[in-house]
Amino acid sequence: MKRIIIIFIFTLSVCGLHAQVPDSVSAYSGEWRVHVGGGGSMFKFCADDLTAVMNDAKMGLSGNLGVDYAFFFHPNFSLSLGLEIGLYSGSLFSNLPADSVLRTEDFPSDLDMTEGNFYDITRRSLKETHTAYFLQIPLMLACRYPLNPKVALYATAGGKLGIPLAASHKTETTSTTWGHVDYTGEDYENMPNHGFGTVQTTSKGDITTLKMNFIPSVELGAQWQMQGRQTLYTGLFMDAGYAFGFKATYAWKHQLKRRNKPETDDVPRIIVRPAQSIPVIVAPPAVTVALVEPTLKPMPKQSVRKVAKAVKPKPEPNIPYTNHKISNHFMFEPGSLQMDISFAQNREVLEKLKETIADLNNDTSVVITQIQLNSYSSPDGTFALNKRIADDRVMVWKKFLIAEMSKFELDDNIFTTNAVGEDWAELSRLVKKGNWKDKDKIMKILNSKASPDVREKQLMKLKDGVPFNLIKKELYPQLRRVEYTINYKRKVNKTKN
Repeated sequence: MKRIIIIFIFTLSVCGLHAQVPDSVSAYSGEWRVHVGGGGSMFKFCADDLTAVMNDAKMGLSGNLGVDYAFFFHPNFSLSLGLEIGLYSGSLFSNLPADSVLRTEDFPSDLDMTEGNFYDITRRSLKETHTAYFLQIPLMLACRYPLNPKVALYATAGGKLGIPLAASHKTETTSTTWGHVDYTGEDYENMPNHGFGTVQTTSKGDITTLKMNFIPSVELGAQWQMQGRQTLYTGLFMDAGYAFGFKATYAWKHQLKRRNKPETDDVPRIIVRPAQSIPVIVAPPAVTVALVEPTLKPMPKQSVRKVAKAVKPKPEPNIPYTNHKISNHFMFEPGSLQMDISFAQNREVLEKLKETIADLNNDTSVVITQIQLNSYSSPDGTFALNKRIADDRVMVWKKFLIAEMSKFELDDNIFTTNAVGEDWAELSRLVKKGNWKDKDKIMKILNSKASPDVREKQLMKLKDGVPFNLIKKELYPQLRRVEYTINYKRKVNKTKN
């Protein structure tokens, strides 16, 4: 009954996690996994009547095979629950003290026994091998550290509830007997007719005294992103007191569907969080710049949007145009690749962008030539990793905006991307215009010719990291962004003479 209650509690816990999915979790917030592992086993069991004499142990083989489900409550943290079959084995050894029995009669007549006493000496050794199978319910907390978009390090810790399924023992006893004359010191061996020699006996049986237990478990390894939603995990595991070895896990991501939020694989997912948890970060106002170029050549035909063919006349030769652009940006949380329109002012910026595109699309004197997306990151971690993060961010927003703007029939080629990465130029500008203590020393580091990773370390060491922590808190959020710029042409109205 106790086993059933514990299993029921574990099952309820994972079902509750699956049902209460917060909106802040990405659409791909779960993984189904199949794993197999093997290595050495430290399992040992000994009956009460043998415990006192067993004095040596030898490792056996271990193995496990199972499935589990991992729920990602954060992009880098997950909680998993599963079922697995675990195999454990091991051996115990002992050499017992020799027994000596004096023969007072019936000693061998064909032996030269003129003086002294004749003894039968027997020495025994025991070997007991144990094998056990458990049904295990692992509950594990995992965290990962991305090295790049394809590879990450991970560590898991937790425990396994072990329910014994079957266990057996095999006991081998080896007895060696020889004769000994104390007067001459002579030994008589390998004489079966006189009872001298080695005898081996084997007994087998089931172990019925194993109980349900809890096994602490840890695992360290690497995560390898494969094609699509497939992932491979390889690492080393240890079940404390029982086994250790190598483990491989094949996983595929599982999409958690929410009510009234239909999603397709072609449209990137959006995260919506409660308003009270939204950090307030003021985005700069949209900027409109007009550059008059009276002699500008007409725009090439291949740059005209598809909708222009049906709604707008083609640009006429020798009609001057002016170049215009409108810019704004979307913000990101540290290390995040997800589109969170509830973060900062992303929702307002997105609505303004859609409104602007609609206005330009309805204006017959305007031709949109390009929507440029530039992605930037803050100097958290290595330069190479931040460059890859910037690249992933800009591609996520491009895919999303193409889907959002599809009703305007814009050519996909009108969107261009550029992943800048760590924005040291903007960081330098923000520090320069601010009132910072040790500002000269900070600017010297920011403007040095050292590599970005070296500059970051120098900044962290300055004044025991006090300026760095303030900059990271106040300025880094402004660096994590994807800027958009709408480039368009407007006809110049001719003045009447």
